[in-house]
Amino acid sequence: MKNKYKKIKFTKMLPNYIFQKLHVAAYYSLLTAYCLLFTSCQPNASIMNSRSDAPPLSSANSTPAKSSVETDVETMRTADFDFIYVMKRKDSGVLTAEDKTFIKENSPRETNRFLLSDEGKAVVAGSKYKFLPEHLKALSSRFVIENFSKPDGETGNNANTNANANVKFK
Repeated sequence: MKNKYKKIKFTKMLPNYIFQKLHVAAYYSLLTAYCLLFTSCQPNASIMNSRSDAPPLSSANSTPAKSSVETDVETMRTADFDFIYVMKRKDSGVLTAEDKTFIKENSPRETNRFLLSDEGKAVVAGSKYKFLPEHLKALSSRFVIENFSKPDGETGNNANTNANANVKFK
């Protein structure tokens, strides 16, 4: 009498059995880690419920907030620029792309940094070199210019001069 059922070798069943057991073990390990992580990390109720009615210290000694132009000028001073100019439209409007292009074209090439400030109504320019009178004249035809530069005694000695002016060539 022949056996109608195929014999399954134990060696073929073993890997499937081990895989199933490992799969179940990994599932329970992840479930345990999830439960421990999310159920045990709760804020301390006594700290959460304790609330003082005293105002925060920062609002009690607060100073008036600086405008964005003042903040940007301070940023330029921190960056140690000797010459700082703020340019605004004469009608106090928002600067257009043409205005920005005009400012860049009529500023010295040595200007190190331009910052758009005051919600697009001003440009703060920082440089180690002084703007020449022709630059200031061209820019003042369209813009109000405020000069926040360092006093003459505090600026670098070589501003707008050739660094090799004292060298003689033979």
